[in-house]
Amino acid sequence: MYGKTTTDCERKVLVDEKVSDAEFAEMKSRFRACLSSYQIIFRGSSQGEVLVSTSLKIWGQTEQTS
Repeated sequence: MYGKTTTDCERKVLVDEKVSDAEFAEMKSRFRACLSSYQIIFRGSSQGEVLVSTSLKIWGQTEQTS
């Protein structure tokens, strides 16, 4: 995995082959910030699934997804 990283942050997390609680919290924070720029709300993850919700505007109507 280390060889496929694209950022210093990723390399820092993976260099010791362990992801600490603090590193995982930082990843979630960055992920949440990235999604929020697209009006997507990160609600957490469970058993490998990412839980998100958003409001989509389709033909002038708002549709809630989750």
